[in-house]
Amino acid sequence: MASWKDIGLLLLVLSIRQLHATPDGAGDDACTDSSMMPGHGVATQTTESPYGIELSQDTYSDGESITVTLKGSQPFAGFLVMALPANDEDGEAVGSFMAANEMDKDYVKTQCVGGATHTLNFSSSDPQRDEIVLTWTAPNIGVGNILFYATFVQQTDTFWVKVPNEKVTQYVEISEIDDKDCSTSSSCFHNCEEGECDDFILKWSNDSSSVITIQLQGSLEDGEGYVALGISPGQTMDNVTIIACAKDGDMLKVENLYAETYGEPVANTESVVDIDDVRISMQDGTMTCQFKYNNTKAIQIQNENTQV
Repeated sequence: MASWKDIGLLLLVLSIRQLHATPDGAGDDACTDSSMMPGHGVATQTTESPYGIELSQDTYSDGESITVTLKGSQPFAGFLVMALPANDEDGEAVGSFMAANEMDKDYVKTQCVGGATHTLNFSSSDPQRDEIVLTWTAPNIGVGNILFYATFVQQTDTFWVKVPNEKVTQYVEISEIDDKDCSTSSSCFHNCEEGECDDFILKWSNDSSSVITIQLQGSLEDGEGYVALGISPGQTMDNVTIIACAKDGDMLKVENLYAETYGEPVANTESVVDIDDVRISMQDGTMTCQFKYNNTKAIQIQNENTQV
């Protein structure tokens, strides 16, 4: 019969095992738990993470691949990475991961659809790694805008959970725009003639009090450049929010920019508007794009200022 001392020793061993990290990556059910919290028995770090996620691009189309680099200013012993819907961080992981190069394939274990984690080879590498490069491939059926999240484990009791990156926008191709409903369901600004809008056309319609569907189309000289819309809070071109549909090499993208009075546009890092449901195409030198412009936050700020 076991003594109380033996039972106490057994309980101690079980407790130590429960706190022990998993050197061979997260379990196979990791992708079903969008909290991305390691089962290490201790709380996550609350300081700023020394690790982050870098992406090869901030847009994607169905079936397209993105290079995802997990890296930091310090080595890390483990990771778990997922792609989740941008509007639901508790949703199901989407897409699939794999090592971006042959050299790293023994360091990456692919989980269920949408996730990847480290292997024992990664955890025991000498010296420890401060970077791992992955390839994420989007599903062939649209899943909308996404965010990449990663949990980084420095050691058993030191880890940062669900570190995010910036939103990645899904692009869907759109057919060319015409002026047929400009006097009925949409408002327009254009130089169309007999239904042909080769030069430019701007169309907009209200989805709600805060969401507007905007369509832009214009001819680009030599097939390069952009068509853009500037939105100013006043009658002058001060503090302008600029939405630009651009072709940069082989990439089509929609950018949210900002410019002071006749100044050079810069990335709108503090934008109070959101762009969603982006559709874009380029055909025979004509750029066509459509997006939903949501200024709910801007309206809230305006209402708060009015009440003060």
